[in-house]
Amino acid sequence: MPNIQSEAPSLPDTLTDWTGTKGYPAEEQRCLPKMNVLYLKTHKTGSSTLQNIVCRWGERHNLTFALPISGVNIQYPLSRKGLAKSPSGTYNILANHARFEPKAFRQIMTTDAVYITILRHPQRQYESFYNYFHCQAPGVYGISLHKFLKDPHRYLNNALQRKVENPQCVDAVRNPQMYDLGYNSVRRHQRSPAGKATVDEWISVLNKSFHLVLIADFFTESLVALKHTMCWQTDDVVALEVNRRLSSTGQPEPHQASWETDLPMLIERWNEGDVKLYKHFNRTLWTKLDLIGRGLVAREIAAIQKRTYELVNRCLDNIEWLSDTEYRTMTAYQTPLKNIVGSYTLKRKMRNDPLCQRMVLTAPNYLDFLRQKMRRENSL
Repeated sequence: MPNIQSEAPSLPDTLTDWTGTKGYPAEEQRCLPKMNVLYLKTHKTGSSTLQNIVCRWGERHNLTFALPISGVNIQYPLSRKGLAKSPSGTYNILANHARFEPKAFRQIMTTDAVYITILRHPQRQYESFYNYFHCQAPGVYGISLHKFLKDPHRYLNNALQRKVENPQCVDAVRNPQMYDLGYNSVRRHQRSPAGKATVDEWISVLNKSFHLVLIADFFTESLVALKHTMCWQTDDVVALEVNRRLSSTGQPEPHQASWETDLPMLIERWNEGDVKLYKHFNRTLWTKLDLIGRGLVAREIAAIQKRTYELVNRCLDNIEWLSDTEYRTMTAYQTPLKNIVGSYTLKRKMRNDPLCQRMVLTAPNYLDFLRQKMRRENSL
């Protein structure tokens, strides 16, 4: 699957309308598609790629999105005042970064919403997380990930004493995936969705709350599970990988083989909650795939890969890389990060194709487009 980050159209509202269109080749339907989705984005797990899939589904079926009034994050604790207004008072789709708050989400989502999220192996997710949010910056820890993990309690306590204002590098610096899903490993005394629950107790709550947890390390297999869980078609779950970070050498994120030999062990020791979380839901994913049948899974993986290849050839003229400064200028998305992301160019003849347009939209620009769409509809 190509590693790209989309170049935004000049104006989000130039997108070709496709609400209510069939659009896709017909597939045999043996069940009724599930319409409503709560997709909780987690950090550095390939979540933007999955967000594009969910946003396409919701927009194409003219569903109501729970969108933050501005930006890309739904603030914690969740408040209706921070969301774009829903005419009905409830929402069909949520597909943003947010902390998991079971009770609050139940109050705003339709009762039949399917709850999904995505996890990534803690070794790979944590390395990406620490560097992406620049926890090594002088104003935070000022040290490499490896050095931080040699004595994490010391460095974290120092940051807390200095009152460093960086939620990702302080509050979420231990078990960041558990943090996204509502559990505090730092500042255990502070209010959180998980309250006083232990890691094991909260994983049990999550297991009962989520209908499907995808695994980024087995992304195409996870898309097959998503297709079956939602009773969607192949074109509903195809995607181009977005927001892929490059290393300083211009290559994709470093593989474990290039790390210090003890770094994987140090990551897992510091993030034992995320390790438990990942192992539990990795097992549940493969249980679901076994129920589908490994033979059918293999055929559907091949179908998804074939269709993705067709869409790359049909839609894309060029794939390139750009600096984060260029990305921010292009998307009007302000972020303090200085990583490298990919960009694309659509073929001229496909620039008005609804599916091509949306598959390569950046997450911020897609959300801006959906916000504008909801505001126009609310004003009618």
